[in-house]
Parts: sequence; structure tokens; C-alpha cells
Amino acid sequence: MVRLDRTKDEVVEAIAAHGPYDLVVDYLRGAPAAAAFDRMLGLVAEGGIVLDAEAVPLAVVEDAWTRRENGRRIVFVP
Repeated sequence: MVRLDRTKDEVVEAIAAHGPYDLVVDYLRGAPAAAAFDRMLGLVAEGGIVLDAEAVPLAVVEDAWTRRENGRRIVFVP
């Protein structure tokens, strides 16, 4: 397995060093995904994306866990 969290040159060297190989490209990782994630976090910080979440104390985790609400996420807090 060649890790993709290295520089481009290191990835190329690692692939070449492994000899015959099956190459599986995972488009969910790597530089494009990291850039998209950074952009998304920036939009959240700027208020461009609003996360609809409900803060729920851990003391009532059982009640909250079994509750179903469309589109709303639960965030457990101490």
C-alpha cells in the first residue's frame, strides 16, 4: 500500500519502488479532497454554511440516540 499523504514525488517513488502493482486511485482522498474540505471549513467559519445541530448533554444520550429528526444532527456535550 502506498500512502497518499506524502508529497507527489514521494508517492511516485513509492509506487515505482513496489514493482508490479495494481493501482487503485481513491478520489476521496488526496490534495483535491483536502482543498475542498479546507474550503468547506472556511465557509462554515464565515457563516456561508450553517450546520443545524442540537447540543445534547451526555447525561441524556439514551433519549437523544433513539430520537429521529430529519436533517438535524445531534452533538453530544459534557
